[in-house]
Amino acid sequence: MELRVVKGFIEKGVPLQRVRTAARRISNLFNTPHPFAHRRVFTDHEGIFVALADSEASVQPDMLLVTGKRATLQVIAGGLFEHYVEEMDFDATTSLAHRWFPMGRDVPVVLDPRIEFGAPVVLGTRTRTDILRLYAVGNAKPAVARAFELSSEQVSAAIAFETQLARAA
Repeated sequence: MELRVVKGFIEKGVPLQRVRTAARRISNLFNTPHPFAHRRVFTDHEGIFVALADSEASVQPDMLLVTGKRATLQVIAGGLFEHYVEEMDFDATTSLAHRWFPMGRDVPVVLDPRIEFGAPVVLGTRTRTDILRLYAVGNAKPAVARAFELSSEQVSAAIAFETQLARAA
């Protein structure tokens, strides 16, 4: 999960050195070994912020600029919410990310470290998307769906995910 957040920061243009500095500072400030597996970390394309408190969806918490282009360790009123937060589920007790929907919540593909060692699976199953794609090479989608007791939509989503993953590699 943390690697997805780091990738998100880099995709938004945040330099890797700034990400490293933020990771170290957040670890120290909040006494956590997983600084980016928390729902409270955000970016504005330059700096990395951390919310100072958990909040309801309608309440935007105060933010601390952990590292930025100019100033750091400044408190900023209001929240900055990014797209990647919408892709993840967070544990209610620890607030750490524990599930990622890499193609959005509308697509039934999820990565969960507690299922298949974090390999992409069809939501609600332990069926890995890479296995479905391999099986679909020599079989029609309806046959694959029947063999794995999935819907055609689930099989199509898994194959689309694996195809997109292969293109990105």
